[in-house]
Amino acid sequence: HGGVAHGDVQPRDLAAELLEDATLLGVLAHSDVQRQILSARQIVAASKDKQRLVIGTTDLMHYGPQYNYTPTHSTNLNVWKKKQEKPLLDVLQNVTPQRLQKLYQSNPHIMCGPFATYTVLQFLVCSGYKKQGKCVAYYDSADVHASPDTFVSYVSFVYS
Repeated sequence: HGGVAHGDVQPRDLAAELLEDATLLGVLAHSDVQRQILSARQIVAASKDKQRLVIGTTDLMHYGPQYNYTPTHSTNLNVWKKKQEKPLLDVLQNVTPQRLQKLYQSNPHIMCGPFATYTVLQFLVCSGYKKQGKCVAYYDSADVHASPDTFVSYVSFVYS
């Protein structure tokens, strides 16, 4: 997906710098929660005593007729979208994988890739991560391409 570059650093340059001396470890995100936890524990074990860069990705809400998701709402679409996605952003900020699971079960339209996201959050828990994540980008495709009745939302969090 296209992203918005911040400052003078281009995303590819930053990724190249971060990954220069890295050993890459691919982890398959599973729909089964126990396998997700196992994947997270495998990342922790494989990267013990090493600097880690873990990347998990998902799109958030897909809204519009082509996504078969156009619930009625009584407010401005952007205000409604932000209200719908706020609980998910809280989950990502506060690193609460169990809440992510419940949130997705109650509204599967909130995101399209919960398994990778859950695995990353579970990895943070297994690693003893105790801080809040920092949201560094939150936007939707309507911000980039003027299309008021259809959009896909995106968010980027950093955990350091």
